[in-house]
Amino acid sequence: MHVIIYMKHLSIIMLVFFFLVPTSVFAAKDTFSKRYKNKTVKEVLADLKETTGTRVSYKRKEINTSRRVTVSFHNATPEEVINELFDCEYSITKKGKKGKTYVVTKRILQQSDSLFATVPIDTVSVGKRITSQVEQPDRGQTLLFREERLLVRYCDSILHTQERIDRQQVEKQVATEEKPADQGSSLQFYLGGAYSSMGYRLQDGKNLGHIGGELSARYAYFFTPEWGLGVGVDFSTYGSRGKLNTMLQWDGQIDTDGESYNHRSVTHDWKEDQRMYMLSIPLTVQYQHRFNDKIGIFAALGGFVGFPLISNYRLFSGALEHRGYYPQWNLELYDLGNHDFYTEYIGESFSKESHKLSLKQIAAGVKVDLGVIIPLNNKLDLFAGVYGSVTCNDLQSEQHKLGWQQTSFTDYRQHAFMPTYEGIVNSTYTDAIRPWSVGIKVGIHFRPTKKTPKPVLDSECFVVLDTTYRTSLHADTIIVTSIDTIYSLKKTLEKSVIWFNVNDYKNPRLEPADILEQVAEILKANPSQRVYINGHASEEGNKRTNQILSDRRAETIANLLKALGVPAEQLVIHGYSADIQYQGTSNSRTQRELNRRVEIIPIYN
Repeated sequence: MHVIIYMKHLSIIMLVFFFLVPTSVFAAKDTFSKRYKNKTVKEVLADLKETTGTRVSYKRKEINTSRRVTVSFHNATPEEVINELFDCEYSITKKGKKGKTYVVTKRILQQSDSLFATVPIDTVSVGKRITSQVEQPDRGQTLLFREERLLVRYCDSILHTQERIDRQQVEKQVATEEKPADQGSSLQFYLGGAYSSMGYRLQDGKNLGHIGGELSARYAYFFTPEWGLGVGVDFSTYGSRGKLNTMLQWDGQIDTDGESYNHRSVTHDWKEDQRMYMLSIPLTVQYQHRFNDKIGIFAALGGFVGFPLISNYRLFSGALEHRGYYPQWNLELYDLGNHDFYTEYIGESFSKESHKLSLKQIAAGVKVDLGVIIPLNNKLDLFAGVYGSVTCNDLQSEQHKLGWQQTSFTDYRQHAFMPTYEGIVNSTYTDAIRPWSVGIKVGIHFRPTKKTPKPVLDSECFVVLDTTYRTSLHADTIIVTSIDTIYSLKKTLEKSVIWFNVNDYKNPRLEPADILEQVAEILKANPSQRVYINGHASEEGNKRTNQILSDRRAETIANLLKALGVPAEQLVIHGYSADIQYQGTSNSRTQRELNRRVEIIPIYN
């Protein structure tokens, strides 16, 4: 009886315990949470089986389950735990009706292993550029080493996406941008205003200058960053105002009474304007120097050949007074209307209309420009300065004497003043005509530019984690130099960077002295191997100057390698100005010295 009662109580207690205690005590969980420190893969799998009922099947020859790991899981699914324990060299397949069995097998690639260069995962950071030497890893995750020097997790589940990203990366690599060039063509346009003159000297009078100007278009080619030659077309204007104050006298004239006298013609404020328009072709030597990215100087000096297009003169104002001097009586007569002694005024007796000047048709002279250039952008400079020009040869084609002629003794006004008058500049009162001008001018310079590949920065590298599996991989997608060549190059180039002094690009500091000989021997032994010759500069100076300096430093090293027998097609030259600092240096004196360098970087293609 007691036994029966005891069994009833035991049954009740077990029933209550069954309902109160969580079912996970008796049944496997669906998730796994635990932390392991230096435990074997086999121990973790045993805990996974005990907790979730998940079984992992594998071949002992393919998988080393004695490998120790330090991992932590929180509410992880069995599949997540297994993926964490096994890297992407292994294929994981779920089997069984209840999905509690996973088969882990060694993955077989469909491409030759020679297509891949591998590095250990613990030597570099994923998505960063390689800094350690390339070597074959014993264990661990495998990394793809690509031409862009991009490190990506190697896993069968990401190959498809990686192929797509490779195309994007190539597009970025070949994309170009226009930067100032150290040489090349430049277009220049100017507009100027000047104080000008026809350049003659006037007896008994003055040559007053007048307003002139110039409109220019020129083409220049710079052989160096500073020196170039220019040719163009200039349209120039020159002007003068001649002011004549003189007395012209003709002795031995006879008046109507038969008396002898001297005829005098006196000019009062006699003004004449001259104007010339000339088309010229200048040939100049040009010099420019940029102090920084905000200002520089510009100068041009040369000669020109000019062709006067239009030249004319116009009487502007003044009067001509006729007088008679009788020496026998020491008497001067004027303002006698019934004789030839009267006054004529410009605009009445003399026309104010324009009349053509007689000039030579070819001029030769010298031009000069001097001013500052202000960069507006990578393609355009603003010029502001002064200019001058002078004609060296005399443009006066003929000279006429100023004269007076009495044509009738009965009609006192039948005479001609200056019967061959063709302007002051064509008279015997001027000695030569050499137009000149001095003024100010503004203009724009279209700077020579070059298209350069945009550098692929570290921020443009990719880390791919998950995507769709692709079973095939094309050989032209991943092309890498042999491991031996990579190892030799990395080992050689890690010895030293090639340094330069301030503003120097001709005298590299080779440390060790035979560094270039070592590189040359490797490259000549591997004709398919190419390298980047990357020149750099410190942050001092303007960007354009630094760009030129970094380009020339790279060219110097490339030329030295060529002299050692390296074919030019194995060398790819880039100049990066001060955009990429040496190991992230800041703008201190010591660190600026480190930025004056050239780096030789293998291209794995």
